[in-house]
Amino acid sequence: MDPYGYVDLSCDSTHPHQVSALSTLGTTCATRTTGNTVYSSSYDAWGNVSSRTYSGVSATLSYDALDHLVHWDGHAGTSEDYLYDASGERVLRRAVKSTGKEIFTYPFGLMDIRYSSSGVQVLENDYYTLAGRLIGEWESGVTVFLLTDELGSVLTSISAVAGSAA
Repeated sequence: MDPYGYVDLSCDSTHPHQVSALSTLGTTCATRTTGNTVYSSSYDAWGNVSSRTYSGVSATLSYDALDHLVHWDGHAGTSEDYLYDASGERVLRRAVKSTGKEIFTYPFGLMDIRYSSSGVQVLENDYYTLAGRLIGEWESGVTVFLLTDELGSVLTSISAVAGSAA
């Protein structure tokens, strides 16, 4: 159970650690319906999420032989394709949205640059590490310090902008 009133359901007994659904409190695998389920997912033979539905919006995901996400197909014609280098690092992301196409590049592993469909640079993010741990990012002239947990997930961010600690 989470603090927002939902329960994690693992309805596949052969894969007990794969979350099948996020449903309202009191829901069981037997009583689960689309009306009381906020999130549901299914997995491929390798344990990768192959489809997911969140608030009624579905997406499918495809992976290469090395388990890298290579295609995401969302709703209303949105999709994303991903390309990796020989070491397995993501180097390119191509997004198709209702507003147009965008290309994201990931040079040097510690930055991402977004380009519009016309090739104009729209945004650049730079990331900073210390002893292999992510400690900050720079986006559009603003430096943000990041506090991460043991696995590298961001717990909080702090910047010089008043009231920006999250």
